[in-house]
Amino acid sequence: MRILLTATLLAAFPSALRAQETPKPTIPAIQVKAARTTSPPDIDGHLNEEVWATAAPVSGFIQRDPDEGKPATEDTEIRILYDDTALYVGARLFDDEPKALARRLSARDNSFDSDWIGIYLDPLHDRLTGAMFRVSSANAQQDMILYNDSWTDSTWDAVWQSAVSVDDRGWVAEIRIPLSQLRFTGAAQQTWGINVERYVKRKNESTFLRMVPKNESGLASRMVDLDGLDGLKPGRHLELVPYRPGAPNSSSRSSGTTSAVRSTMVRAPSRPPVSI
Repeated sequence: MRILLTATLLAAFPSALRAQETPKPTIPAIQVKAARTTSPPDIDGHLNEEVWATAAPVSGFIQRDPDEGKPATEDTEIRILYDDTALYVGARLFDDEPKALARRLSARDNSFDSDWIGIYLDPLHDRLTGAMFRVSSANAQQDMILYNDSWTDSTWDAVWQSAVSVDDRGWVAEIRIPLSQLRFTGAAQQTWGINVERYVKRKNESTFLRMVPKNESGLASRMVDLDGLDGLKPGRHLELVPYRPGAPNSSSRSSGTTSAVRSTMVRAPSRPPVSI
């Protein structure tokens, strides 16, 4: 009688048994390591300085839209450098049709009507907080604070630099984020969280270094580890930026220019920010 009952239960719940036996898909390991430099790059939108070759490139982006889980249709390579004052991000965004690149201008912190790349950082590595920095292919800027894992606050305005350029292989974004704009510990060896998002407007394609499925949530908790950060010391959160009066950022179309901290100011090209 007991054998008959067991057989009946197995026949009644075959799908449940198969679900228990099916292994979950393995998430491929993503390694991101920053390289320390004593010769910081000029933020000019070009990655032709030798120092960028010392940083290992990271690629393999995955689509979230329109074909969730499939490889990106356009390759992206990210390199990370740092020194005692700043974190540097070099992004090579390949594009099979660079002449079709969307480069409409916009004011700072407004929605982009163009291609863009976003850098997500969790310097405290608490999986709850962080900061986001976006740069459009027209060199417009957005920044936000991350909190409660997936909530954002766009009223935060950090002081940072970016520059872009376009060539026959696609476009390049070069970013300098002063450490004075970030909150991190004083540990001798640190691991931060990082994720990178790219948007290709003409394809309505959103890709991530680590993709978060559309039916799931999380930003800070979904980042991959950023290693290699040694000897960083938290400082005062103050940044002095030399500037000169100029046209709004939305009126400049030259590639490779450094965008303003405010849309109505143009950063003096020969005077980098000074961290205190």
